[in-house]
Amino acid sequence: MVFSGGYSDDVWDPDEAWYTGEGGLDRRGHQVHDQELIRGNLALQRNIEKSLPVRVVRQVETHDSFEYVYEGLYQVVDSRLEAGRDGPHVYRFLLRPVNARPE
Repeated sequence: MVFSGGYSDDVWDPDEAWYTGEGGLDRRGHQVHDQELIRGNLALQRNIEKSLPVRVVRQVETHDSFEYVYEGLYQVVDSRLEAGRDGPHVYRFLLRPVNARPE
């Protein structure tokens, strides 16, 4: 999974990150349709059900460009379908590092 800044609802924190699912964007990158529980979104939902971790890579801006940084293994611990910042509903997935202590 790659946090690349493509969705306004993404929230990166190394201890607890919210990843926005895929789908519903127009050609300019604006969220214009509700997301569906298919493809990658369905796969992430199954990661929750089967307790399978995901590898997380994050796009980081540099002084004149960007690079990708491997953040490690994360557990997908929750999902929500909710109204996004741009209006349409988006799937959001809560990620915690595998080595994190449970609450």
